[in-house]
Amino acid sequence: MEISNIYSVLKHFSLSKQEVDIYLAVLSLENPSTSEIAKEVKMTRTAAYFHIKNLQEKGLLFQSPRGKIQHFNAKPPAQLATDLTKLTLDLKLLVPELESLQKVTSERPEFEVVESKKGYFSVYEKISLLPKGSMFRVLEGKKGLIDELDLLTPNQWNIFFDRVVKREIITHGIFTKESLAVPKQKFLQSPEVNRTFEKRIWDLRTLPESIIPINELALIYGDRISFLLPETSMVITLRHSGIVAFMCAMFDGLFHFAEKLEGWS
Repeated sequence: MEISNIYSVLKHFSLSKQEVDIYLAVLSLENPSTSEIAKEVKMTRTAAYFHIKNLQEKGLLFQSPRGKIQHFNAKPPAQLATDLTKLTLDLKLLVPELESLQKVTSERPEFEVVESKKGYFSVYEKISLLPKGSMFRVLEGKKGLIDELDLLTPNQWNIFFDRVVKREIITHGIFTKESLAVPKQKFLQSPEVNRTFEKRIWDLRTLPESIIPINELALIYGDRISFLLPETSMVITLRHSGIVAFMCAMFDGLFHFAEKLEGWS
């Protein structure tokens, strides 16, 4: 990575240019003193001391006494990356609650059109980070299910299924009868994924394709509805609380009259 990219990444985490300079200097020097750091970054000792204190408060520098002179060590980059990854995940877990505070303008729906692989990855990540005990809805035919299951790797599926299980997220599904054998066939060669898949909390209903002749996949979650369109390899997501409420009512009516599939709930 170029040095400019390092500055760009670290500055996103509330580090000033001077703090980045000092952190990099301490990494490159062996247990330096304040004076040695100041000399390396071409800064007065007083200014360097001020930024060193800030970095200590942020947990990026640690004091390493050697006699009466203070010396410093830097947090290892691998540990810093781990801490930043945890912060990012913590923020993602808060996204549904933060979005629930956001007022969505009723007159202006939000649309997003993304290539299917990237789009579905994003959709399923949002679903797997819904608040604990949430429920989402899925309506799907055989072709949509086949295309859906080919979009992610077994490892990606296992990660998302595991999150859904741990967060006790419930799936209300309407699947065509013709599609029911697809998941078993798909995950037959991935026993770990199949085990996690079967731990999900399902309430599944089914109808024949003669009644709902669909090739697509629709997912309703939070204040969004996403459509996977196999023919065009796209995922279209609509965000609008009023339209989503209408689609939920339509789904729930169909769900009520569909045949309950035992053994999935």
